[in-house]
Amino acid sequence: MLKKFDRNSIRALLNSKTTIAAFFVVFGILGLSFALRTQAVNELKIQYQYGDTATDTKIKPEMKLVNTTANAISLNDVKIRYWFTKDDATAPTIFCDFATVNCSNLTQNIVSLSTARTNADSYLEIGFTSGANSIGSGANQTIKVRLQKTTDYNDNNDYSFDAAKTNYADSTRVTIYRAGSLIWGTEPGGGSATPTPTPTPTATPTPTPTATPTPNPTPTPTPPPTGVVNVSTASQLTDALAYAAPGQTIQLADGTYNGRFVASMSGTSSSKITLQGSRNAVLNGGSTGSGYGFYLTASHWKLVGFTVTNSQKGIMLDGANNNLLNDLRVYNIGHEAVHFRKNSSFNTIQNSLITDTGKTKPDFGEGVYLGSANSNWVNGQPDRSDSNQVLDNDFGPNIAAEHIDIKEGTTGGTIRGNMFNGVGIAGANSADSWVDVKGNNYTISYNIGNNTSGLSSLVDGFQTHILYAGFGNNNVFSNNTANVNASGYGFNIQLSGSRGTATGNIVYSNNTATNAASGLANMPVTP
Repeated sequence: MLKKFDRNSIRALLNSKTTIAAFFVVFGILGLSFALRTQAVNELKIQYQYGDTATDTKIKPEMKLVNTTANAISLNDVKIRYWFTKDDATAPTIFCDFATVNCSNLTQNIVSLSTARTNADSYLEIGFTSGANSIGSGANQTIKVRLQKTTDYNDNNDYSFDAAKTNYADSTRVTIYRAGSLIWGTEPGGGSATPTPTPTPTATPTPTPTATPTPNPTPTPTPPPTGVVNVSTASQLTDALAYAAPGQTIQLADGTYNGRFVASMSGTSSSKITLQGSRNAVLNGGSTGSGYGFYLTASHWKLVGFTVTNSQKGIMLDGANNNLLNDLRVYNIGHEAVHFRKNSSFNTIQNSLITDTGKTKPDFGEGVYLGSANSNWVNGQPDRSDSNQVLDNDFGPNIAAEHIDIKEGTTGGTIRGNMFNGVGIAGANSADSWVDVKGNNYTISYNIGNNTSGLSSLVDGFQTHILYAGFGNNNVFSNNTANVNASGYGFNIQLSGSRGTATGNIVYSNNTATNAASGLANMPVTP
């Protein structure tokens, strides 16, 4: 039978020390339980660096997934979310540029949030197939992905973007989930707390990108002219370049344009300037002994379709950023065909054909040249021509030096999907490989090289060198095919020298080298 308590009995019970102690024990347990349910368990963490400029057609996070525990962790139920804002309704395409587990073992999906959160209306979710297996204790796995569309993103309004992280560092704004539970990072605020929002086919309304402040908000008194400017003579082209304005397209008629042409007026991230023509629109510099065929000292240009020939240097970029060189033909050049230098960053050359370089100086006859040799640095400061891309180009025959020469001082580029023809490599000044990497943090993947024995001085397919302390590190070679037909290696990595010891370079076993007398690589390969 239950006993009735009067007020005095209740008061006596509450004053009891035993009762008070029990009260705190119970609520302490409840508090601990609540903390355990709300605090992420950091079995895994993300280290992040930004891999691109903040305003262009790409979102390009580069991440390392790190196992912080003493045990291997299966990746089958692990998801990574990179939170961003779509900026408009243009649908992007997802690319995997590199993954330690191989891109074929990743799943990638874009999910639109039903209710936008702070600096995020979508996220890119990366998962793993059974082929990814597990990540070992203390190990890390690199993932480099890219969202690409035809209009510009503004990464500055993306929750997971962090321009301050130019090297890999912990990021709590890229979140990790295991079996559906958050184990690393902090989701953006606002909106629903539901861990898996319903995908939506179109973007939720967002402010127009043009309203976003730009890093250089230089006012213009009148809107710049747009539209197409048709040119058919060298003088018309010279004038059009001199007065080019954001949003314009300069259309080259077929024919020969004799002279050396300069573009110094910049477009904007949302209104690029385009110079385009067919391969039959030919910029002829007049002599392989001097001058630049096309000299670009401006940003946000698209160079599309035309031909550059008969100059000492083909296309030169100085202090030029966020430019696209697409489907060009460059040949019969005295020195190098295409050069990004003097802190020219976030540029891409793609789908182009480059042949017949080094006509007057074979040891300067590179196909694409990124950065500057340290002997040419201004005031001893590195040429930070960083984060440039060389994609899906055809090189050769008769490129006298390296097809791609990557200089010390540069960081973080991508060399992917190119075809190299070794015929005509002269071997002067140790230029005896298709690709020579002297910078840091480059990804070299899915390239195919072919050499014909007796028709070149090729020694190795791919090389790295240490020409300045602190450079020649953390370069990754994967899924390349090298028919070397020479005495060296498929991949010859300089491990040490008078300027230091290289660290972090990786040659994966998914590379292949045939007819390389010394073998696949001079260092252990990574499975």
